Amino acid sequence: MSSKMVNVLEECQVSPSPNAVGEKSLPLTFFDLLWLHFHLVQSLFFYKFPQSKTHFIETTIPSLKHSLSLALKHFYPFAGNLLFPPNLGEPEIHYVDGDSVSLSTFAESNSDFDYLIPPKENC
Repeated sequence: MSSKMVNVLEECQVSPSPNAVGEKSLPLTFFDLLWLHFHLVQSLFFYKFPQSKTHFIETTIPSLKHSLSLALKHFYPFAGNLLFPPNLGEPEIHYVDGDSVSLSTFAESNSDFDYLIPPKENC
């Protein structure tokens, strides 16, 4: 019986480029406030990667991190923190240089992930 193992390749946090945004606050809208009562939705994605593990670690992961860093310059609230200021009473997203978003945990496994994915129906 083979052992089903998961090997973590990298866990990382990604920030916008240094000094790209500065310190900013963004108040939540009425529509944003409605979502505060719901639980956080987390996703898990599986991908088959056709290249070698070395290529993935040396090329793909750095490229994904760089691309996310560039995107966060424009979408910095995703890297910010939700604050409930006591004096204002209204929650806001507050960003300061160095705040980051968890990109992911990159891992590999010898498991058969087709077992986890339902068969595709012919439509």
